[in-house]
Amino acid sequence: MNTQNKNTYQREDELIFYTPKDLERILQFRSTKINQLLKQQIIPSVKLGGQYRVSKEQLEEWFRRNTGKEFDLC
Repeated sequence: MNTQNKNTYQREDELIFYTPKDLERILQFRSTKINQLLKQQIIPSVKLGGQYRVSKEQLEEWFRRNTGKEFDLC
C-alpha cells in the first residue's frame, strides 16, 4: 500500500524520506537555513538528482545524538 502526503512518500515496507520542504515544517526554519544545514552535512542526507532527502530514522537519530548541543546558524 502506498501513501502520499505532499512531498513525503511512504510504502509500508520502506523508509520514510523527508524533502527540504518537509524539514522546514518539522524544524520550523526557513529554507535558507535548511539548505545550509544540508549543504554543510550538519543533518545527514543524500542528494538524489540534485535534491536532498533525509530519512526519518536518520533525522530521529541526529536529534538523539545532538540533544543539548547548540549550532551556530549565522
